[in-house]
Amino acid sequence: MTKTEHMSALFKNAKGIALSLASFEPLDFAAALSTLTPLTDAVILYKGTAFHLPEYYKCPVALQLTLNSTQIANAEDAIAVGADGCIASFYSSKEESVALFSKIERSCRDFSLPIFSLCMDKNTKQDLFASQTLGADGAIVSFSAELKEILKKLYIPVLVSIDEMDVKKILSIAKDAVSFGASGVVLQSSFLKIENPELAIKALRAVVHENYSVEKALDYLENLKKGKHSIY
Repeated sequence: MTKTEHMSALFKNAKGIALSLASFEPLDFAAALSTLTPLTDAVILYKGTAFHLPEYYKCPVALQLTLNSTQIANAEDAIAVGADGCIASFYSSKEESVALFSKIERSCRDFSLPIFSLCMDKNTKQDLFASQTLGADGAIVSFSAELKEILKKLYIPVLVSIDEMDVKKILSIAKDAVSFGASGVVLQSSFLKIENPELAIKALRAVVHENYSVEKALDYLENLKKGKHSIY
């Protein structure tokens, strides 16, 4: 596949929802993958989970290649598990991180795999522009109010990471992120700890894919809990 085809798989919808299960927590990965990935546009995994549980995930995979500043997988691993993209941590303020990301970007390019930077520094603007300059095909950042102005000057897709357990806050961050111009959101593994994550992700899809307001999405979630009809 070409890089464009891989990107199209990850972004088959104009806006995307990814679930990150790149975690060392003692989670029921099989259950989470089988129930939630049919509702997400992509899932982010460490290579062990991707190798051992391929029958459980029902959406494109992006392989997490780093743990902080340490590389723990490579582009060959991504190809082996059938991943459509890779994720690598990125600290623009650390020379060793810049060098590692550049090395990973070249390797992914050789295999026509998109590489997304996972921006870790507090200086979001610097991380994003440095990522773009170094060849990243996209980036993942935490939400901030300054993101609206930053996104106007970028030409790579940006996903906003959400590490929250309050559904209303998750929906609010997602709504603000896509209205600012973000290409979607990444739910961290803490999402699995909320009540009814499968229903909550349907409400999130209504915000990201159907442009629901937060209030309308919360009403929709309550109706889902009552067993009323789902649009998904």
